[in-house]
Amino acid sequence: MDTTKSRGAMWGLLALVVAIGLMGSALAAGPALAGKPATNGHGGNGGTPTLTVSPNPVALGATGVVISGSGFPANRYVYINTGFLPQPDAMTDGSGSFSLTYSHTFNMPETAWMYAYVYKGNNLVLRATASYTVCATNPC
Repeated sequence: MDTTKSRGAMWGLLALVVAIGLMGSALAAGPALAGKPATNGHGGNGGTPTLTVSPNPVALGATGVVISGSGFPANRYVYINTGFLPQPDAMTDGSGSFSLTYSHTFNMPETAWMYAYVYKGNNLVLRATASYTVCATNPC
């Protein structure tokens, strides 16, 4: 018997088993990592979390907006991805709401998004999104 071919077949089988295991792990983790709306019974306070940017539309050259949210877990940090640095965070009140003024100069006309995350265990989970438009003129 040729042991080289036998070992090669064994390593090939082992690689196949590992690959199948990794694919199964990725599929199983997918739903746990996906952003799901918080609802009563799942850490929320009154339904699906919402995120808003005000004013919307934003005037070209504006130096700040107000970011607000509701329906988040009470007394928890919400982390906002604005697409710009620094990234703000806010502590929700007892009803799961927050509001903060975000300072940034909006100098490029575009439609953009902001994303709100909260920790669930050790993972940041997407809970809400908001789109906003920066006008090509000032005033809009």
